[in-house]
Parts: sequence; C-alpha cells; structure tokens
Amino acid sequence: MVKRTDVGFNENITETDMRSKLSTLSFELKIEYLENMLKRIMLPNDVKYSASKILADLYLQKNWISSAAKAMERAAETVTTYEAKKEVYMNIGMLYVQAMEFIQAGDAFKRAMDAAAPGERVALQKKIRQAWMNEAERMEKGSRRPKALEIYDRLLRSTNDYYEQEVLMKKIMFLYEKLGRIKDSIGIREALKKRQEEKNKPKPVKEVSVNDILSDLD
Repeated sequence: MVKRTDVGFNENITETDMRSKLSTLSFELKIEYLENMLKRIMLPNDVKYSASKILADLYLQKNWISSAAKAMERAAETVTTYEAKKEVYMNIGMLYVQAMEFIQAGDAFKRAMDAAAPGERVALQKKIRQAWMNEAERMEKGSRRPKALEIYDRLLRSTNDYYEQEVLMKKIMFLYEKLGRIKDSIGIREALKKRQEEKNKPKPVKEVSVNDILSDLD
C-alpha cells in the first residue's frame, strides 16, 4: 500500500520541491515523509543534507535526541569541507552527550578533532571538555547524579591539569556524598587533603656555593 508521503519521490527532487511538499504536511507526516525519502532514494547531497537537518530539528521538538543525532550523522555524509565536517560532528557529539550515549559522543568528537586544522585542536579540545562539563552540571541539577558522576570521572581521568583535577575531584566528592558512597567520598577528601599538604610544603632551599656565585658574575 502506497502512503501519501511516498508520492513524488524521485532522484531528481530539488530542495525547493522538498520544502514545497513539507509545507502541505502536518508535523507527524513531515517526519514520515522525510524518513521515507531518506531511506528509499538516492538524493543530491544538498537535498540529503537539508532533509536530514530538518528531520533532526523535528526529532528535537519531540525530544528524540538520539534520533536527532543519527539524522545529523546522515547529514554529515554529505559535507565535503573539513570546516563543515568539524562543525557537524561537534553538533552530533553534543547531541549524543545530551542523549547520554557517551561512546557515540566520543566517536563524534574524535571525528571533529580529525577534521580540525592543527592550530585549532587545542581550542577545540577545550570546547569539547566544556561541553562534557556543561552536560554533567545539567544532569546534576536534574537529579541524574550517577550520569553526572560518570562524566566527571571521565573528565578527571583524561586531564593532567592540576587545577581542573582539583575542581573535578571536589565535584566527585560532593556527588559521592549525595549518593551515599561515604567511603568513596572520604577517599577523595583524603586525596585532596594530601594534595593541599604537598602544595603547602616548603620547597627545599638550594645551597649556593662560592663557585655558583662566581659563575653568575661571569
């Protein structure tokens, strides 16, 4: 049986044709039309990109975040420049983070990094880490503390920055307390205390010999 939304599919469809058809459909039929079109025919890249992007936006209106990310992955297949690939995979990664599909998010962020120019990668890495942090804080406020804890732990294990480690350890300690993991919380508290003691420990004074003084004067 042919559905109403199947009518008019052909490989020569233009973006104008597609948008004209969509303007006549209800919200649910727009989703059905785009899903069927993307599955059943080979489309020009510009049409496939637009159809996938519109479908992703419709999914987001229904809060189908994982489906939106998958639709954007289809859009990513059509982009040809490194800049466009970087941007679209950053968006995909952020959607997968929101959907709590962390493996897929990591894969998308890696593709964004691969597409970035060498000079952009440090800044992009910071942007990715901030995206993870923002989502963890949102989950924490929304009472999804175990998932927030999972992200904070992932971030902690992947940084060598002393200040960032301390911030993350405090967040993890707080969540351990809220989740009733008292032993783990105490362990983090002791580790933070040890770090502070090491930080406050006076540095040994280097003994200066006469030869060192004379060498500095040369």
